[in-house]
Amino acid sequence: MGPTPEADDVRLKILSFVHSVVESQFPPTTPILVVPTGSFPMKTYLPNADLDVCLLLPKELEPSWYFPVLHALCLAGSPNDLVQSSPNRKATAAVSNTVRNVSYINAEVRVVKCTIDNVAVDITANRVGALGALMLLDAMDERIGCSHLLKRSLVLIKSWCQHESSEYAFNASTATASPTSVMGASYGAFSTYAINTIVMALFNQYGHKLRHPLQALYLFLDHMTAFPWQEQAMTLYGQVALTQVTSPSSSSAQHTMQMTPEDVKLLKRQVYEQLGGYATYKQVLFPVRVCNVVDPFDFSNNLARSVSPEWFPRMQRAFRLGRNRLIQVLMKADVEGVEAFFSHCWNEYGRGNGWRPDLLIHPRQTWHARPVRQSSDKDRFSSLLPEFLKSGQEMSKTHVLK
Repeated sequence: MGPTPEADDVRLKILSFVHSVVESQFPPTTPILVVPTGSFPMKTYLPNADLDVCLLLPKELEPSWYFPVLHALCLAGSPNDLVQSSPNRKATAAVSNTVRNVSYINAEVRVVKCTIDNVAVDITANRVGALGALMLLDAMDERIGCSHLLKRSLVLIKSWCQHESSEYAFNASTATASPTSVMGASYGAFSTYAINTIVMALFNQYGHKLRHPLQALYLFLDHMTAFPWQEQAMTLYGQVALTQVTSPSSSSAQHTMQMTPEDVKLLKRQVYEQLGGYATYKQVLFPVRVCNVVDPFDFSNNLARSVSPEWFPRMQRAFRLGRNRLIQVLMKADVEGVEAFFSHCWNEYGRGNGWRPDLLIHPRQTWHARPVRQSSDKDRFSSLLPEFLKSGQEMSKTHVLK
């Protein structure tokens, strides 16, 4: 379900292609960084996960960066298979990837969306907070240790949310409601970043007691069922009253916590000292919604603002039903019960022939079985952070993860 060497190679190839497309549209003297964000560099992505890419570019390009990027991607998807260069660039380059479904979302965060090969790609600009989130999760994973227990737990929990929760959501809903999962911001469920933050919060408070991803999954389901969402918000350091979300007190940090507010402040300072020139600062109030999860890097950002009030009660019931069934499975302590608990995942990805949607060039492609390259958990879950984020070295004029 999680990362594999083959899937890593595919996403790295797509990332390199996006870099070449972006580079072709701007003058060589324009300093632009092409950086992966989200689950790919953290090695917590699922087979159907998007590839998130952030462009770090000069402030004067922020209002219009998406025009040339859209233009280049549309040309890349045209029959002539050429990416037209900017007048400031050299000759055209042959396209090595297929591009489909190019679109632009004019929202608070501008997004250029497309499908490259069979992987959905989201391109944004100057999202310094997304890079800070990478460093936070990487630091938390290192502190937890236990062969990347945090990342392995994230993969398991997101797999349940994406593929298994629909069964419980359908059972918990009315006859006229259509089943769906509890993860997916575009249709009123939790965003992936919200799920990541909730899991990090649980590990921050209870990580010293956790030894297996199934324990983390039970803790997640139980916490999502019992949390007093009407009065409290969830933070990295525990629950706080909705009136205190903009200033979570460091006194709430216990000695068992992996990351204290002071640790996060230091990490945030390091990020903004290095990348603050790309950031956009806004003074806004925390938007209280039916479900409230505080962004560790931005106390005014509610990571659960996408959750629909109409859908949330059914999600809570789905969490409860999932928790109750997992209790029964763990009480019996048999492998068959665990496999049945993840039946949709096994049906989709347990075919034994290496099939994954992110390895396809097109969704209708005929799949031919291939051997799967084996790798240790250390290699499989090792982060792919850009060097300038890991070591603070001076940024080059144009940088792409390789």
